[in-house]
Amino acid sequence: MKKYPEILLGVCATALFLFLSLYPNTLTDRIEFGFYDIVINLSAKKPPHEKIVIVEIDEGSMATIDGLPWSGPALAKGLDMIHDAGPKVIGLGIMPDVLRHENGTRALSEIVKKGGNVILPIRLRDQAVISPKGLALPEVHRVSSVNLESGSPAKGIVLPSRVLLNAALGTGHTGVAYDFDARVRMERLIYPFHNTHVPSYALRLAAAFEGISPGQITARQSSGIRVGSLRVAADRVGRIGIRFRKSPHGFSRCAWTDVIAKKIPASLFKNRIVLVTPVVPGTTDYISTPVHPIMSPGELTAHAVASIIDGTQIQHPAWAPWIRAGLILVTGVLLVLLLPRLRPGLAFTFTGCFLFCFLGSSAVCILVSGLHMPLMLPSLQLTAGFIGLTWIRYLQGASDRSALQNHIHSSEKMILKPERTADEADQEDTFAKTVDTGADTAYFPEDAPTVLGRYEILKELGRGAMGVVYQGKDPRINRITAIKTVRFDQEYDPGEAKTAKAAFFREAESAGTLSHPNIVTIYDAGEDQGLAYIAMEYLEGEELTKYTRKDALLPMRKVIDAAADIADALDFAHEKGIVHRDIKPANIMLLRNGTVKITDFGIARITATSQTRTGIIKGTPLCMSPEQITGQKVDGRSDIFSLGVMLFQCLTGERPFSDDNPVALMHKILNDPHPDPRKINPRIYKPLSAIINKALEKEPADRYPKAKDMAAHLRKLGRLIDDAVAKKKARNRSG
Repeated sequence: MKKYPEILLGVCATALFLFLSLYPNTLTDRIEFGFYDIVINLSAKKPPHEKIVIVEIDEGSMATIDGLPWSGPALAKGLDMIHDAGPKVIGLGIMPDVLRHENGTRALSEIVKKGGNVILPIRLRDQAVISPKGLALPEVHRVSSVNLESGSPAKGIVLPSRVLLNAALGTGHTGVAYDFDARVRMERLIYPFHNTHVPSYALRLAAAFEGISPGQITARQSSGIRVGSLRVAADRVGRIGIRFRKSPHGFSRCAWTDVIAKKIPASLFKNRIVLVTPVVPGTTDYISTPVHPIMSPGELTAHAVASIIDGTQIQHPAWAPWIRAGLILVTGVLLVLLLPRLRPGLAFTFTGCFLFCFLGSSAVCILVSGLHMPLMLPSLQLTAGFIGLTWIRYLQGASDRSALQNHIHSSEKMILKPERTADEADQEDTFAKTVDTGADTAYFPEDAPTVLGRYEILKELGRGAMGVVYQGKDPRINRITAIKTVRFDQEYDPGEAKTAKAAFFREAESAGTLSHPNIVTIYDAGEDQGLAYIAMEYLEGEELTKYTRKDALLPMRKVIDAAADIADALDFAHEKGIVHRDIKPANIMLLRNGTVKITDFGIARITATSQTRTGIIKGTPLCMSPEQITGQKVDGRSDIFSLGVMLFQCLTGERPFSDDNPVALMHKILNDPHPDPRKINPRIYKPLSAIINKALEKEPADRYPKAKDMAAHLRKLGRLIDDAVAKKKARNRSG
């Protein structure tokens, strides 16, 4: 299968997603923060926070106090009641715009000063405004030790009245850090203003709860923000990700009117942070967050304060995008080098595992480490790459099948016709085996030679696609042999016959060097009467084909040993640089003494050479490997695939790939996964099924690298079976 479109897809996908990663844009933010919001929502805690209480000035509160819930006297009365309950800190979340008149706030300032634990909000603006006129921010309301990236400093500030400002324990800015989608996920804890820095309302409340003054707050780019001994993981400009709780259940709440009516027990406020906040529609700027689309500023402050004092804030490290870019490059390597080599099922599993790792790692970082690792882009890159590879494979599969169909129909010399069954083709393609089945009669045509070289021809055993096989006798040593002949004048053009014949003898010479107990021995090769011939060992036994029917399967233990012997024999040949190319049951002899022998070494290579020359696939592809079908260069791993097919047949009585139409059959071998052998024969051991599965991998790199490795696994399984049977017999005897 051609890999260039798949490689191009991987490279293009990597380039696109790397660009999106390195150059911030709205699309990237929507993708990354979409997943971030899901994780935050799923992890949000529902039980009310133990240290924070929200007092809401709602519409009912306005109605009971003449529509002026934030007038000085009305606020002073309720605030005094809260003070009496003993809270540790009170956040009076009334904007300074409505508390800037000194005459209207004197009564309130007395209560604020009495308690000594009230934090007030202030407003920073882009315009150069200070309100009331001429009032500057006192030193006690500033953070002095700051080393952060300043960004754009605020140019104006809106403060409450002088008497309130002097009476309050502290102040904090209420600037909201909106994201690209007008949603708030972060809190900017420190904001530059002229030559100083202002803590946020939430940070000042958390510091007061911990008993820390603004002068004890430090901020560094390298170590974040420290509130006394409390470390807050902020980014380079002093922002933290807010760890939201379930809304509206994450905090205890009560109405201002219930406080005034003394319906709230003092224990609700004791030693806690009490946030007083208006929630009246039309007078409050509601905020959209990941956990709720409409949230009051006071509740947002509560989430931010809880994140600080609990140490659960989420850090957005500056190096995270570089980690993401690195993973995009790694994913690109996987798309280019690994996924195209995997069969579809394994590629799907691999993609799913990596997606789980990417998304799981991102979620775990948020949940456990408080780090936002934006890994959605590599995840989408991998997903898009897998979908693209699947689509390319589908198109290539359709193209390959069409080309293969046209190729077969255009070949007048094609031996394997589509209208014939694969079984018929297999029978016609295979040389008659060098095997004595006990038949007394022999077919001996009149035109048959009586002598080939020094060999006497006794009888004809059979005919195949390449020639005739005879039973012969070597008179010198009185040895019975099998003699296989090939007529090159019928298979090749006159000009090519000489070259093909030379190749035939080279292959016969190579095969003759294979001296192995499980490989048929070749004695001699020569030419006589226009016939090239090979004289080889004459066997007494039967083809393994007989034992591939469901009603005639060999015992599983015997099949394991036979397959191991064949694998060892193949490895022996492969080490000498010889690949069989036609391993199938018809080319395996089971002798009467139980030995198995591989036949047709050399003959198969000649067939393959003829195939390459003519562009025609000779014989049946029932046991061919995918690379053999597509005409690629083959090595020993092709024989391992064919052995896997044969092992499947001998254990199940069925072929792993089967179709009467050879074109459809070849398409299945190239593209379809083989069935689970245990679903056909449940008695097959799981380890044996695993051995078959590995041998039948589509890609050669995924199979056993050597046939001896397959043999070792088979023999180890055989020993385990023998041990289990012996133990069972021992238990039965002792019982």
